[in-house]
Amino acid sequence: MTIVTNTGPLVILAKIDQLGLLQQMFTSVAIPPAVYRKLLAKSGAEVSRLDAALAQFIEVVAEPEFPPAVKIVTDHLDAGKQHVSLVYR
Repeated sequence: MTIVTNTGPLVILAKIDQLGLLQQMFTSVAIPPAVYRKLLAKSGAEVSRLDAALAQFIEVVAEPEFPPAVKIVTDHLDAGKQHVSLVYR
């Protein structure tokens, strides 16, 4: 099973050095470009863990197309949350 995730779970798992759980639980881990950009802006001890996971098993997938109705409903969300909701619809 593929999981599409937002920034929050990745950062928390990186902070407690448990990103490997995602690799154990799922066939693949995907993030949209907006989430990737937010991860690149992070600082702190978790950055090296995030970098390693991005190099090893987290895949950045194409930015999703926004149908007009979905754009209206998700307009209040940040770009990462909008894209995660649309990557695997």
